[in-house]
Amino acid sequence: ESSSDPVFVGQLFHFSFALLSKLVLLGGAEAIVYRSARSSVKARAGQCQQSEVSALLDMMCDVVVDLDEALSMKAHVAKLAGMLMHRPDKSLEGSTLPLLMPDVDDRERFESLMQRRGDQADG
Repeated sequence: ESSSDPVFVGQLFHFSFALLSKLVLLGGAEAIVYRSARSSVKARAGQCQQSEVSALLDMMCDVVVDLDEALSMKAHVAKLAGMLMHRPDKSLEGSTLPLLMPDVDDRERFESLMQRRGDQADG
């Protein structure tokens, strides 16, 4: 008889709704935590992979230069400055790599290759 009591039914409904709401919120929170943890793991893996590639390039190449989208050096590269016989107090940070190339044909070929590479990445 208590199951037909309107007060009991109302309390049961309220309790069920509150429980369901909490379960939905917990499920949403779990999904957010999962996505956050997954993106954190991906970022760390990317950083490890990038440092491994950089270490490999350092072993194989005389100079490794990190360029931005405008082909400007992101940081000073002492090895390159030494190879170019620049003064030790002159920073190469922000220098565009093509402008360091003395031969105009080399500069134009490099810029053309970089432009095609950028177009392929965008397309």
